[in-house]
Amino acid sequence: MVRESISRSFWKTFDYPLILATLFICVIGLAMIHSAAYSIEHTTSLFDDTLVMKQLLYLLVGLTGMLVVGALDYRIFKGMVVPLYLFMLTLLAVVLVSGQIGGGSQRWINLGFFQLQPSELAKFIMVIVLARFFSDRQASIRSPVTFIISLALVGIPMALIYKQPDLGTALAMGAIWLVLGWIAGVPIRYAALIGLVALLALPWIWTHVLQDYMRDRITLFLNPEIDPLGAGYNVNQARIAIGSGGWLGKGFMMGTQNQLQFLRVRYSDFIFSVLGEELGFAGGILLFILLSFVVIRILQDAGKARDQFGMLLGCGVAIVILSQSLINLSVNLGLMPVTGIPLPYVSYGGSSLISLLAAQGLVHSILVRPKQMEF
Repeated sequence: MVRESISRSFWKTFDYPLILATLFICVIGLAMIHSAAYSIEHTTSLFDDTLVMKQLLYLLVGLTGMLVVGALDYRIFKGMVVPLYLFMLTLLAVVLVSGQIGGGSQRWINLGFFQLQPSELAKFIMVIVLARFFSDRQASIRSPVTFIISLALVGIPMALIYKQPDLGTALAMGAIWLVLGWIAGVPIRYAALIGLVALLALPWIWTHVLQDYMRDRITLFLNPEIDPLGAGYNVNQARIAIGSGGWLGKGFMMGTQNQLQFLRVRYSDFIFSVLGEELGFAGGILLFILLSFVVIRILQDAGKARDQFGMLLGCGVAIVILSQSLINLSVNLGLMPVTGIPLPYVSYGGSSLISLLAAQGLVHSILVRPKQMEF
């Protein structure tokens, strides 16, 4: 009877506006990937487009994962934090030892049929770990010990991700810890103290912690014209692409910076520049509205959780989507240094898309088991 009740509740309480908005964004992503792939592979048909077909397969796998995770009781993950955490650290360690190298970074594990990027999965595992940690320590949430332990929990995977090197994802994981801790009730003064220490240590961090390419990206951000044909080339091309799109864009598959291959990494990190050039300001605003709707809807769903763990879990998923979206859009608009963070649901990449959709399954699981439901 309980299982039948949950099954009925699953479809009855399913957040259809959320999934429809998500699918709409994914369709926009497929269209933009097709446009970028057309100039790369010179294909003439959508169904000849290898990148689009792969992304479509990732979408189907992700939707399946969302349904499977959504059908589970999200509270079972509360008892799995230790093996999940160890699994995450193992994957990140394997990447450093024998990971696939691409674009100067060592971020992928070659599974033969799939290139797994553990850092994408790690963000959501960290959400589960921190949600369990903070929800179990509400009585001592203001204790410095709680703060230090939580910092250690997130610091280890951040260090492993940084070593790949992937500073952007490491900082995104730090944002998850910071916001989840604030929501859980950790005193903001602790985080402010960490920020003050980092600020005072900035000269040492610049010299001894940041790698050469990281310093170059920051320098380039401050002065994009310092190397216009080298390191600053793609940043400048992204600005040209978005600026030339105007209000309504040049038209689908009509962007010159994209089609003439002036814009690099256009199907992943800089896909928003393709969208800005071809769909213009209107297309960019539409995407921003859709992403905002997804984040707000997930936060609303998180508020319906029957416990603190579920609430933090849902908020964590929203934080990942929000932080990645803001970082990627800021990079494309030239408002922050290049980080290599994908645009959620839009950029090409299986690890990111599958992880995002499976994480949405956690949100739907929360809706099936609201506060008023008893077992």
